[in-house]
Amino acid sequence: MTETKKDILLGKHHDITAFASSDPTRYAINSVHYNENGKAVECTDGRIMIRVPVLESESYPPVTVTAPARDCIIPLKPFQQALKNIPNGGAMPILKHMRLGVIGEGEEARVNLTTSDLDTEQNIATNPINEVYPDINQILPKDEPKLTITLSAHLLKVLAEYAAKHGTADFAPIKFEFTDGTSPVKFSVKLAADTTAIGVFCPMKGF
Repeated sequence: MTETKKDILLGKHHDITAFASSDPTRYAINSVHYNENGKAVECTDGRIMIRVPVLESESYPPVTVTAPARDCIIPLKPFQQALKNIPNGGAMPILKHMRLGVIGEGEEARVNLTTSDLDTEQNIATNPINEVYPDINQILPKDEPKLTITLSAHLLKVLAEYAAKHGTADFAPIKFEFTDGTSPVKFSVKLAADTTAIGVFCPMKGF
């Protein structure tokens, strides 16, 4: 029995380009990687990485380019533009995605990013980056975690913006100190005036 090839769809939450490297000498990671085996898009700058599962569906409307997606490294600008082309979806939430496919074969193959509102189809075709993407599986920890704490993304943003504005050194380091999974998490930020700001985060419960 032949397995039906599902479309690979990406939504607004797949915009992980902020995690990509901006170092022109690290061309392979100035990009977003579609990991065909992992069924995810991933991005790294060598210090931070993220992987987000893709949506596989047979419900996306028919489009001009029908070849299924394959493992590829996608340049940032066309990826970002295609995400901007995603319509609101209206009564069809499936339209709030772009379809990842390919045009051509072998070395001539190009990545194709398609969006549609049923009336208008937009295609952005781009040459994939012909490099080897880092194997993120080698970075992900294999051992079970010894401590798990959930913190508010909004509060982390407040702290990160403060540290970036007032902290010392490149990358504005923030030091966290964990006691256990339920106690407040102490943080410290070394400031430009040779002063250290300290504070705590209260872990979120029920997650």
